[in-house]
Amino acid sequence: MTGIRREGDAPAAGREDVLLLEKVRRRTLEGKLPARDDILTMLAWKAGSPQAVLLGKTARHMARLLAGNRGKVWAAIGVDCVPCPMDCAFCAFGQSRGIVRRARRWRGEEVVRAAAAFAAAGASWVVLRTTEAYGLEALCGLAARVRNVLPSSCCLVANPRQLDGPGAASLRRAGVGLLYHALRLGEGRDTPFDPRARRQSLHRIHAEGLGPAHLVEPVGSEHTDEEIADVLLAGLESGTKVCGVMARVPVPGSPLASFPPVSGGRLAQLVAVTRLCCGPGTPDICVHPPVAQAVDWGANVLVVETGAIPRDEEGAVRGPWQGFSVAEAARLLASCGYLTEAAQARPATLPDDARLRDGGQPAPDACRA
Repeated sequence: MTGIRREGDAPAAGREDVLLLEKVRRRTLEGKLPARDDILTMLAWKAGSPQAVLLGKTARHMARLLAGNRGKVWAAIGVDCVPCPMDCAFCAFGQSRGIVRRARRWRGEEVVRAAAAFAAAGASWVVLRTTEAYGLEALCGLAARVRNVLPSSCCLVANPRQLDGPGAASLRRAGVGLLYHALRLGEGRDTPFDPRARRQSLHRIHAEGLGPAHLVEPVGSEHTDEEIADVLLAGLESGTKVCGVMARVPVPGSPLASFPPVSGGRLAQLVAVTRLCCGPGTPDICVHPPVAQAVDWGANVLVVETGAIPRDEEGAVRGPWQGFSVAEAARLLASCGYLTEAAQARPATLPDDARLRDGGQPAPDACRA
């Protein structure tokens, strides 16, 4: 009799838990938003509990169904860094940190070469990440140059300062296919930005046909389930095309550095909840930094980044951050059963001489299309 439990058996999820997961799954597949209370219930399950394990298995099934079991790589280039007066509590660029002491940026040709290398290695997205100090005209010119070296199968993404509708339209005309923009956890408390303005920007980006891409970030142990649920729903309500979860990496000297980071198990649980809440319009779910359990629990997208890194204790790197390359991402995805084109592509060879150079403004060659 299969229903008999024996002493020493691991406890199983209850019938109510199973029904809840099925309810959320069905709503998602019908293109409906999940109920906030249901999200909170799933977030409240303890990492490693029978409920969380069942959640992870359900989320992995959804990844097979909605993402076609395809693993992908999101390759980001940090184009510039400055001692930023925005001074967000989690960011290495904040001027009060003293980590970034002068404005620095990559030359345009270095960005183009790095973008081409990432695409040749099999990245599905190449991201141009810029600070509040990087001008829109310069970014449009750089985007046009990068778009010219990318295959049509590779989406060009911009992660710029907060934009209005005309700004988003300018980037679309320059060849950008997706904009990364997020209502971040602690927005208005740990950042100087108005949460209402961030929400409005998300909807403007969607109206321009540029996504958005929106992660629940930067998640730390200081955030409540209610905060996490509301940020996830903000992304879903804006029509996000790529979603996922990014953990806060403690930056020395930052106001949030004393709060412990989330565990790998908790990050995997948040990914699984996100996967279960995202429907057919959001097939790609990302996790960053890479955690194998999170990939096993529904994340089919991994991030590789170089250049200016707002999570890095020095603010910038040469080569891939923490040594995590496109090839490493492909291996991790494949080990968790995903099919990925990056596994068959040649390794990304980033420019040996690429580095952030002094200067508060983009070089002239970065401003020309």
